[in-house]
Formats: sequence, C-alpha cells, structure tokens
Amino acid sequence: MYNPGIITRTATEALAAARRVKLTSGSGTAVEYADAADDYIGVTTAAAVIGGVVPVALKRANPGTVEITAAAAITAGATIYGAADGKVSTISSSTDKYGVALEAASGDGAVIESLMDD
Repeated sequence: MYNPGIITRTATEALAAARRVKLTSGSGTAVEYADAADDYIGVTTAAAVIGGVVPVALKRANPGTVEITAAAAITAGATIYGAADGKVSTISSSTDKYGVALEAASGDGAVIESLMDD
C-alpha cells in the first residue's frame, strides 16, 4: 500500500525504532544504521530484526515531528547532526545536518521529539 512519507524496507542488521537509516550499499530495498558522516534516507518508526521489514519515515516527505534517539545530552531547540548507529548529537562533525531537537535529551539512548531537515 502506498503511504506518502513512509516506506518499508528490509533490515540488514537489527534496528531499533527512532534511528536514522541509510540504504545498504548496492540495494534499494534494504536499510542499515546511518553513521555520523552518512547521508540518511529517514528514521525508523519501529524496531526490526535482521531480515525483517522496517517502516521508515522519509526525511524529505514527512511533515510533522518524529522521534529520534540521542547519542548524548541535548538541549531543547538545539541543532542536531548525525551520530554513530543512527543516533543524533549536537556535534557538527557530520556532513549531514539532521534537524532540531524539540525537547531535551538526558543522555545517550534518550528518545526525543524532533524536526527533520529536508
């Protein structure tokens, strides 16, 4: 079924919800975590096991907010960037800006509401 802004893809590694993902190299149908310097296609909206199907909220087609996992403490309103394992942080060493934190994150693993940039 077509749902604008949400796609499903096969997970090539175990994936948690609320993490940035990229297409697996050489595939248009599989995803894996995006690391700090990786361009991402969207954010997982549910967890998936290896080989399982995972829904992904696309970054350029999803109005509204999404949950994202922090790699460190983040203040509300901060600009956030990609970090390892699909998480986000305020460290701008990434080539891919993620967006804005709409609430504070207490530290690594905290899930917060965010806006994705396009």
